[in-house]
Amino acid sequence: LQYILGECEFMGISFKVDPRVLIPRPETELLVETVLNVIKEEEQSGMINGLDIGTGSGNIPIALVKHDPRIRMAAIDVSSGALEVARENASRNNVFSRIEFIKGNVFEWFDQVQTRRFSFIISNPPYIKTGDLAGLPQDVQKEPQNALNGGEDGLRFYEHIVKNAEKVLQPGGSLFFEIGEAQGKSLENLLTRQGSFVNILVNQDYNQRDRIVQAQLKI
Repeated sequence: LQYILGECEFMGISFKVDPRVLIPRPETELLVETVLNVIKEEEQSGMINGLDIGTGSGNIPIALVKHDPRIRMAAIDVSSGALEVARENASRNNVFSRIEFIKGNVFEWFDQVQTRRFSFIISNPPYIKTGDLAGLPQDVQKEPQNALNGGEDGLRFYEHIVKNAEKVLQPGGSLFFEIGEAQGKSLENLLTRQGSFVNILVNQDYNQRDRIVQAQLKI
């Protein structure tokens, strides 16, 4: 329906969507709200720089900068088509100057930008197991497969981001993920084994399913 209409609403904001991007989900609003609440609790002053990995329609960085004027975002995606949609959404919501859109493959990007530092990293990466893609509902199968396919175990993107996050994350900075409902323990174990993160939390969605993981890089 959203593709037919050409738009959808996310956190009270209107976004253009088409088959080049994943349709924003209500659960992802919880991810954005978690970041906003953490920033508010920390009472940070001055500019706050964030990184969104796999930005798609741009709904995450756009919602963040519209809800907190201190936030500036970098947003990376491997898809040129998705970035076109994201840039259009940033322009129509009057926040284009506060978001830097970057075309890049996350599996290469971290090694190219080690001079940059961010206050937080946020990502709603592909997390469906490759073997489960064929069993998804027909409407979901019309969405971009590269925005859904999380590899054989669904953890491919998480593993890479966790392994490389400290290259660009400030000491004490935070990492935020949206996850599949059965992945909470796996992500908690992944962050614990990596050894650089503390204050690891797994938060649930409105249906009491594991949905958001947050962690803080050691100072």
